[in-house]
Amino acid sequence: MASLLILNYHRITRENEFIDPRYRSFTIQESDLLKHFQLIHDLNIPVIDLSELSNTSISGLCVAITFDDGHRSDVEIALPLLKKFGFSATFFPVVHHINKEGYVSWEEIHLLNKEGHMIGSHGLTHRRMSKLTRDEVQHELQASKEVLEKELENPVGLFSFPYGDFTQDVLKLVLETGYTQCVSTQFGFNECSGNSTVLKRWNVKSTTSARELKRMLEGNFLTLVRYRLIAQLKSCFLRIQRNLTLF
Repeated sequence: MASLLILNYHRITRENEFIDPRYRSFTIQESDLLKHFQLIHDLNIPVIDLSELSNTSISGLCVAITFDDGHRSDVEIALPLLKKFGFSATFFPVVHHINKEGYVSWEEIHLLNKEGHMIGSHGLTHRRMSKLTRDEVQHELQASKEVLEKELENPVGLFSFPYGDFTQDVLKLVLETGYTQCVSTQFGFNECSGNSTVLKRWNVKSTTSARELKRMLEGNFLTLVRYRLIAQLKSCFLRIQRNLTLF
């Protein structure tokens, strides 16, 4: 059975472009994105669409590419590079950010969709789901889905948890709202069976070099152990944080 690594990107900048310090860790330069895509191409690793999970006949490792938040760089920088290499991707805009400065417009979302890329929801306002009431979670899920579906005239079945944060109650609401699959920011590889409701992703950061990506794609033992330990520590921290809010 094929193994899937989902690479998750956020904002992409050009050389010498100002980067807000608040978002620096999840911002990478255009030259780095080019190196990442070139590496995937050179290693001859198939890039699949998330909709292909249950239908793929690929064996071995494959990659999927996602972009969270809906930054303008999705269209200005990422789209031309995706075209260059013939890769597909899934974009998760925050609905209330659409048409705002620094983010994609509805026209650009239509362009991404027309170019064959998938559009999913990243929530209405990008709020941390575990901190919301049931009604607030329901509104974030339902309203964002309805707006996207009305605009695109297509079903929207993919949801990306803001901050990668969710509980089992939140997940239940996601499925009840009509989403068929979710993506988290928990590190790990996925089976290409289409049976997983929540898919793991690797959050690409400003420090993620092409060399680091190559080690990951080649299954370097120490690299995998390091990221799995980080993922376990993050998961433990989030559980402690949620428990503290109960007191």
